Amino acid sequence: MANVKNYYVLKNIFRLFLLIKPSKRKKIYLILFFMLANGFAEMITLASFLPFIMIISNPGEFKNLRYFSDLINLFGFDNNINISLIISFIIGFAITISGCLRLLNVWINGRYSANVGTDLSSELFQQILYKPYEVHINENSSESINILTLHINNVVGLINNVLQVVSSIIVSIFILITLALINFKVFLFSFLVVFFIYISIYKKVVKRLIMNSYLVSENSKRLLQILQESIGSIKDIIISNNQSRFLDNYKKLDYKTRKKIALSNFLSCFPRSVIETLVLLCLIIFSASFILNSNDNSDELILIIGSLAVAAQRLLPLFQQIYTGWASVNNNLSSIEKVINLLKQNKITKTKIKFNKLNFKNKIILQNISFRYRDAKRNTLSNINLEIKKGESIGIVGRTGSGKTTLIDLIMGLLIPT
Repeated sequence: MANVKNYYVLKNIFRLFLLIKPSKRKKIYLILFFMLANGFAEMITLASFLPFIMIISNPGEFKNLRYFSDLINLFGFDNNINISLIISFIIGFAITISGCLRLLNVWINGRYSANVGTDLSSELFQQILYKPYEVHINENSSESINILTLHINNVVGLINNVLQVVSSIIVSIFILITLALINFKVFLFSFLVVFFIYISIYKKVVKRLIMNSYLVSENSKRLLQILQESIGSIKDIIISNNQSRFLDNYKKLDYKTRKKIALSNFLSCFPRSVIETLVLLCLIIFSASFILNSNDNSDELILIIGSLAVAAQRLLPLFQQIYTGWASVNNNLSSIEKVINLLKQNKITKTKIKFNKLNFKNKIILQNISFRYRDAKRNTLSNINLEIKKGESIGIVGRTGSGKTTLIDLIMGLLIPT
């Protein structure tokens, strides 16, 4: 079931990607390049910690390493202090480069998401503006406002989350490769423990996140309707002293919405605390097991534990970013569906209406004009005949719903006779 949901989510992300302007889609390759560079920098950073740990735990053994001993002889480093300083400089340089690339990735992802968001938002607003007048009067304006405010912001956040997930996966792969080269058994055990815990948690919460997504979307739409109705009819509310009813309805719905948002935020964040606790326990168990089964090989233990500690310091936040990002994508699934559906309509409805210039010389004549609104069972106006002479002032009277406004809209050309 979870695989089906993931496939559906990925399908919607791909559909959204196809709606992005081609010039923006090409920039994805540049973003991927910086992601790979960041991953390689993290790999170098982790690898540079190994000689530093080794020189602390066993300086003599460090000098026996083939490539490092050649570098020591080449630069004439004759004591551990010089060696420690140069290795510290290399580590510091690697950490600085890695940190800069990490920040650059975050900035590029955010900037790209913002640019794409502006394109999508402008496209949606243009689509709404170019809809025929009859569509506007039959649609609920709160739905359009909701899409242009809440849902488009959710989609921009979703794009940023997807980029963050991809970046975290790439960096994690580089770090895991480095860890596997250090000690494959330790790497395999650590990776499987963390991976299966995250997968197990995700399978439990993904359904709830998607349900919350639709509930928050629907409740947000209803909240906006309450606001529009209350402000639009504020005169009647004050006269009838009915403020409490609107306030109660708003408060109850707002509380339900915020409860769902809070639950989604919790489900997106709580695995990290669980994982960190379990990882520390696994390190303690591994250390105890290694001590019991080894013959005074404390140097190797220090090297492995040190490498795991450094790797965990980077991997745990990355795994959490992957989980949180993907959970956020599921949590905003309803928003991406609404935006995609409206953008798809854009291909059909975005046509600029051309008005033929009328040369009003003597009079306007309406002959046998009828009109029926979409989905209505009967005509609002039937066989209307009207003549308005130039300079003449007329009044149109009738009961509510008799078609006075419709007649004016027909005269102005906003509506087309049936």
